[in-house]
Amino acid sequence: AIVTELGDCNLHERFLACRAKGLPGIPQETLLSLLRDVADVLDHIYQEYALQHLDIKPANLLLFGNRLKVADFGLVKNIYERSAAPVHGMTPTYAAPEIFEGQPSRASDQYSLGIVYQEMLTGTLPFEGGTAARLAAQHLREAPRLQALPPEQQAVIARALSKDPQRRFTGCLTMIEELQAAIRRDAAIGSAVA
Repeated sequence: AIVTELGDCNLHERFLACRAKGLPGIPQETLLSLLRDVADVLDHIYQEYALQHLDIKPANLLLFGNRLKVADFGLVKNIYERSAAPVHGMTPTYAAPEIFEGQPSRASDQYSLGIVYQEMLTGTLPFEGGTAARLAAQHLREAPRLQALPPEQQAVIARALSKDPQRRFTGCLTMIEELQAAIRRDAAIGSAVA
């Protein structure tokens, strides 16, 4: 048995509550604040232990007040332990391309977090294949659909979703900081136009 705190809800449930209020998703500043907590945890487990969670998705991110905690560490993998088989139990909607090839990298969780950001903000996914096989093909070969994001943020998420893990950000917190900088640029452009 595993005993943990009881969360208020998971991130997906928070998203659904926002949708019920007529919003496209979780408000941007709130979402980034919550995902900063997740990014900090993901960077820590990589920097200290060379581990990747490998199943980052809204249902595995639990809200406790205004803080988000990462749950379900069942797929955690040391990225230096290579295997020929893909990670079993992963969620294809959020899985990085290298996971389908059985080669998790230091930036696999960042890829998943980028997808979570887009979905929770806009209600759209960058890859919407109807089957696991179709999703795998999209993650491995197709460009993500990012048009639902504001233009400045599209470039940030495009980098986080790079097919080449070496081209992604150096860490999850860096991705969150780049998203915040993009929001500030969008705001500055908006106020200059007005």
